[in-house]
Amino acid sequence: MPWGDAGLCQNECAENIALYIRSWAGSSSSSSASSSTSSSGTVADCGTTYGPRLLRVLTKHEFANSIEDITGVNLTRDLGQSTYDAIPADNKLDGFANNVLTNIDSGALQSYGLVINKVVEKLAENNFASLLDCSALSDDACGAQLLDNYGMRIFRRPLNDDEFNAFLELFAAEYTGGDVKEGIALVLRTMFTSPQFLYRDETGVSIIDIETGVTDDPQYEQVEPIQIFIDSSSPETYSLNGRFGKTADFTGQDLLIVTARGVQSSQNGLWPTMQILDSGGNVIETVLVNHSYYKTYKFFINNLSGTNYFAVVNQQTGAPNEYMGGNDLTLSEIELSAAQAVVPSVPEEELDADAYVLTQFQIASFLSYTFAGTTPDDILLQAAIDSELETKEQLAAQVVRLIGTPHARNRFGEFAAEWLKTDRVLEIVKDTDVYPEFTDAVRKAMAQEVREVFNHVVLDEAEPFTALFDGNFTFANEALADFYGFGGVSGDTLRKVSNVSSRAGLVTAGAFLTVNAHERETGPILRSTRLRRRMLCHDVPAPPTGVSLSGDDFDAAREEARLEWEAYLAANGGLATSRKKYEFQTSASLCQTCHAEMINPLGFGFEDFDAVGLPQAMDYNGLTVEAGGVLYGVNAVNGSESIAFNGAKELAHAIAGLDVTRRCFIDNTFRMAMGTGASYLDRAVDISLSQEEIANYSCEIEKLDEAMTSSNNSTNELLKAIGSMDSVRYRKNVQR
Repeated sequence: MPWGDAGLCQNECAENIALYIRSWAGSSSSSSASSSTSSSGTVADCGTTYGPRLLRVLTKHEFANSIEDITGVNLTRDLGQSTYDAIPADNKLDGFANNVLTNIDSGALQSYGLVINKVVEKLAENNFASLLDCSALSDDACGAQLLDNYGMRIFRRPLNDDEFNAFLELFAAEYTGGDVKEGIALVLRTMFTSPQFLYRDETGVSIIDIETGVTDDPQYEQVEPIQIFIDSSSPETYSLNGRFGKTADFTGQDLLIVTARGVQSSQNGLWPTMQILDSGGNVIETVLVNHSYYKTYKFFINNLSGTNYFAVVNQQTGAPNEYMGGNDLTLSEIELSAAQAVVPSVPEEELDADAYVLTQFQIASFLSYTFAGTTPDDILLQAAIDSELETKEQLAAQVVRLIGTPHARNRFGEFAAEWLKTDRVLEIVKDTDVYPEFTDAVRKAMAQEVREVFNHVVLDEAEPFTALFDGNFTFANEALADFYGFGGVSGDTLRKVSNVSSRAGLVTAGAFLTVNAHERETGPILRSTRLRRRMLCHDVPAPPTGVSLSGDDFDAAREEARLEWEAYLAANGGLATSRKKYEFQTSASLCQTCHAEMINPLGFGFEDFDAVGLPQAMDYNGLTVEAGGVLYGVNAVNGSESIAFNGAKELAHAIAGLDVTRRCFIDNTFRMAMGTGASYLDRAVDISLSQEEIANYSCEIEKLDEAMTSSNNSTNELLKAIGSMDSVRYRKNVQR
């Protein structure tokens, strides 16, 4: 509303103000919808869905990848494992590195600072030559080049004028001591430890602000034609009371850009004061130019129209001894054009009044970290500049491009390892007397095998989706192929091995079986609960609190089971299969609530694979194993359906094509992208999602499932659909 004269606010101005005021009460805006879901709950009736507004701290991998892509410094290879380990640890939600609830405290910031100092010192060893060449530039020109080349890459958006000028000021002699390399180092340290780099911003802009154009800090950009009065090739210097004056064409909404620097007088210590005046001598703006480097100022002028005179003056202020002069003002650029407010475009979709819209640069960041695990590349940033991340087709095209990059293979390989917790194979303890061939080389190959199988199916689509769980192929190098017993592979590089008859997909992957087993014996309970939770998304409860795992305070029923177990061992030479052991250990009524159907029958079906993931007909004690099993509760742990099977391979084939298996995979992939599952954040964390959130996310899962099933279970189509979800672009505040 016009300051001091509300009567001037009519027509469109009045409508916008009314719209803004109505938003205070939470009423719908002109583009609002009453609900995101309807009573029928069908996909077609979902309406527009919303994701959570988030500031997400970069994970360790995202931080390290971003540093390398921007500076070329690999933290582990170039600076050592200890440098990578110094990055603050990730928070884990439902098993995934997920920093949506993480804040950076002073201790964490100090750790980031230590890492960045090492990065900057590494770059300084070669005088920052890998970043830029300042040998022929002045200090301020070098600073401007650094900010032009790397500012947007580090902040993942263009620097605003205040940021650009503030960082440029760090090249002043009082900060650098006249050493331009100190200026480069100071800027890099400051930017890489700033919130703008360390946090992924998914907060968006209020739909009300977009529709009304009302913002706390309006930004403007030039509109053609641009009137140029001074350019950098011919700067002009003005002493005290000197002025540059011109007649120009004004539109009533104009942007005046002035680039200037000052000289501090050696006579009186004063800096020049720059004033912008109109033809009547009225002051438009006054600025103290207290810097010796070029700094760009932008002035929004809305009180001049038509042909008018304006002046830029080195204004006298009446300070003591000002008459001595020496405080000169140099102008290297003066441009004038119509001004255009910089706001996201108004979406075509009808949005609720409390909705927020991600900017193009926030979308670019989301896509890059979700599908490549690193900062946006130049292609994504240029697409954001050109507003080419708006339509579903544009977003899907970027997803396709990103998942074809080497970064995506690392990103989704990590996702697979976190999903199934298979990297634990690298450190889990096994009895070397029983399993002497389980070497470090085998461990490393097993961990990588999971990544290769996952990427081959999900990214390459070289096998059907069901093959992720029961495929007759794997990836192995010589060490792993020999360990598995099919041989025929040489060298250290993993390659695809087809027609593998001894195992089936990730259900029987060596790493999955090994981490869900004990030092010598198998782990039927571990394998059962892990498969239900990770591959079927079943809510398997933890053991009841207060239940002792030792015999010190067993209740009567468990004490009776213990005595029966000891009697069994005495009668069988002290030996028993894992199946028999856990049947006894869980036979008490307190245990049977979960173990009778939910856990044991499923876990016992894995008994044809030993504690290091090798097929077995007899266990390490020479006892014959039984691998008959039943999956009670297919769609949920308390469901009435059941599937009988014999051995882990049959189980793999049984679950590979189930709707619940596909839906669980979709839910985990959604969690990777959005930082939350559709119905819960983490079962171990006492933080509930609101009913509105659950409705929004569940609706998105339905849409994603439809995208996948309608394309013959294409995982690429699933990923494209994730990248173009309403919930990516449109957000709402959530309580955590």
